[in-house]
Amino acid sequence: MNFKAFTSALGVKDGEGRLFADLLLLNMLIGVARNFAWTVGAALFLERFGAAYQPYLFLLNSVLIPTLAAIYLRMEKRLTFRALTIGSFVVVLTYIVATRLLVMSTNAGWVAFMAGMSFDVIFFLTGMGYWALAGMLCDVRQSKRLFPLIGSGEWIVMVVGGFATPWIVSLIGTANLFWVAAAGMGGGDWSRVADSDSQSEARRCHKTVDGGRRHATQANRNDA
Repeated sequence: MNFKAFTSALGVKDGEGRLFADLLLLNMLIGVARNFAWTVGAALFLERFGAAYQPYLFLLNSVLIPTLAAIYLRMEKRLTFRALTIGSFVVVLTYIVATRLLVMSTNAGWVAFMAGMSFDVIFFLTGMGYWALAGMLCDVRQSKRLFPLIGSGEWIVMVVGGFATPWIVSLIGTANLFWVAAAGMGGGDWSRVADSDSQSEARRCHKTVDGGRRHATQANRNDA
């Protein structure tokens, strides 16, 4: 069974193969970033503080994530969709790399907290960026069919990555899992973000034309 036959069996229609493959791959790469950043972040935090300090981590995240959401919504009004999405992914990549470098250079407790918070920060920013991008590239009917399929990519990566983690750690060490997460975050085909701008513009034009046609039709009926 070739790729086209396989995707057709899943409900992917003709002409959607490239879109499906790109979004699935992007979701899997984001899954790599989330999975390995969470694994190493949790390990470093628990090694330094133990489970007794996890409630403090949860409390800190309960303040941080709403703050990030407020900043994201504020930036949404000032930036183009392309700039906001790419900016979010760049922030995530920078956060992962900065955390690894800090772990390498200092044993301060706040760095362990920063590592422990990595999953929530990455999950929020990549989720906002990725699903907004997918929503721009897919219409409503495509979203109903394709979103469950492309969303499965992350979970496949988490299952396979979970089994592979002990082997990877034996090769590169625990802290270097941050580099694996960074590779996943930086490995996507972000050209799809540029496509989303033209797609969004095309939809706005399409809605304007359709609205004009409906208005003209209604006007003709009234005249008649």
